[in-house]
Amino acid sequence: MLLIRDCIAADCGIEVLMLQRPGGMSFAHSWVFPGGCLESQDKSSQWHGHIFGLTLAEAANQLQLPKDPHSWWLAAARELFEEAGILLAETKLSEDELAIARAQLLAGTSDFLSLAQEHRWQFDLSALVYQSFWIAPEWVSSRYATRFFVAPMPSGQQASPDGTEAIALQWFRPSEGIARREALKLPRPTLENLKLLSQFDSVADALSSLAEGDKSLMPAIWPSMESGEVHLSEVSQCLDGLNIVFEDDAAGAE
Repeated sequence: MLLIRDCIAADCGIEVLMLQRPGGMSFAHSWVFPGGCLESQDKSSQWHGHIFGLTLAEAANQLQLPKDPHSWWLAAARELFEEAGILLAETKLSEDELAIARAQLLAGTSDFLSLAQEHRWQFDLSALVYQSFWIAPEWVSSRYATRFFVAPMPSGQQASPDGTEAIALQWFRPSEGIARREALKLPRPTLENLKLLSQFDSVADALSSLAEGDKSLMPAIWPSMESGEVHLSEVSQCLDGLNIVFEDDAAGAE
């Protein structure tokens, strides 16, 4: 999830929320976007009464993926709430009440779907703009097929790290993140997404521009190595003829 907001300072452009991973897990010490793996709850039919703005057919067409297409949007929203405490849903809960709901989620005493049902959360999936699809190259030890989404920061909420998967959070101007890419240990997809965001002067500009175009024609990005250099190869999003199967725990959303 590339969560963006307009800079507080005048003529600053936009900022994107990033978190730092702890040591001992994938992308250790790197600054990345909130995200993680799909879970079975993301695919539940019980979400039907809690989502709007994007039909199953529209979601399937965007991803070129007929099975459980809404799950990718829901996984991105769930991971953002878990790791950064930001809820992309219509809710009447106060900030303190949201913190209690998140604590229940992190403690495992409730799950995201149950919380949505209990508090009658409504998610406008059209507000989460599908942006790109990356497949980790062969030389990466933990391989992922990850779809990236962009969404605006909701008003009245404050981000905070969960302390387990995110040990720190910070808002970065895309240009700042790019300039500090070595110190921040940015993975290549993170860097390329920052380059994309650096083109925009406002949240409204970014969302309107990124929402344009036929998402069904969006190719997957599959890095390859040639003569010691990394090339960002593009392949058919539906991966026809590649004979690749990604298990559920290797599919993720950011």
